[in-house]
Amino acid sequence: LEQSRADRIIWILEELNLPYQIQAFKRKSRLAPPEAKQIHPLGKFPMISLNSQTIAESGLIIELLIEQYGSALIPETAEEKMKVRYFNYYAEGSFMTPMVVGVVLNSIRSAPVPFFLKPVVKMIANKVEEGYLMPQYTAHLDFLEGELEGRRWIAGDTFTGADVMMGWPLMAAKARVPGYTREAYPNLFAYLDRLGEREAFKRTRVRVEELEAQIGGKSKL
Repeated sequence: LEQSRADRIIWILEELNLPYQIQAFKRKSRLAPPEAKQIHPLGKFPMISLNSQTIAESGLIIELLIEQYGSALIPETAEEKMKVRYFNYYAEGSFMTPMVVGVVLNSIRSAPVPFFLKPVVKMIANKVEEGYLMPQYTAHLDFLEGELEGRRWIAGDTFTGADVMMGWPLMAAKARVPGYTREAYPNLFAYLDRLGEREAFKRTRVRVEELEAQIGGKSKL
């Protein structure tokens, strides 16, 4: 699906050097198209067909692929393994929540409403952003900046699936979160630089841009 978390799955497949085929979908009214429900009842993206099963949810897909094909991406220490599990859940369960709210607020701001209601709609959206979103963004980014102090990757010395899970939203946040700058968060931006230098990530960007061009979308990577 264009402009979606599905980019992560291409990335992990490239990291694992696995062959794959992609079925691309274009959004309709900002949502997944109805025909996606022919593949999965919820029409959720990303989805993969693995061992004759259709599997949804980014974290589960990445976890299963690494279990079956990616032993090199599994850290050796119990502490790092726990960090991997934590950030796999944290990426969607905590970090993405305010970002999704931010997308909804932007949609509300740009929604067609009578002109006399526009100031009210904008005021409400701004209040939510000021009172909820900005404190949430700051809390999460400060936390992650501290976690990366002295670490090469999000869980430690080994690049893992958690880096794919966290890398995508951290990259997307650069265009969405005020104050998220290299000066304010040097550890995070150095981490993103390292992710961007990975050959698998470079191949992913090329592949995603090709797909987005085919369906008229725009990548967040």
